[in-house]
Amino acid sequence: MRTHQRLYRKQLPFYNLYQYYEEEINPQDISFLIWYFLNTVQEENFITPFNDFIVETAEKIIDVFDKEWEFAPENEI
Repeated sequence: MRTHQRLYRKQLPFYNLYQYYEEEINPQDISFLIWYFLNTVQEENFITPFNDFIVETAEKIIDVFDKEWEFAPENEI
């Protein structure tokens, strides 16, 4: 993602980053990771990054992360 930022001056492809917060986990980050994984584990179809499954799953994951955020260990790197 750093390469994308350097090349395109944008954190992620595809997604609207109007409400994107650096140094935090954003729904766009999770959506991108789900999209990337789904498109790399199979080669027969291209799954759109705005697929309802991806968007809904990212929202559910964000809900879990929000509840557990203060208990998660901090990455010092």
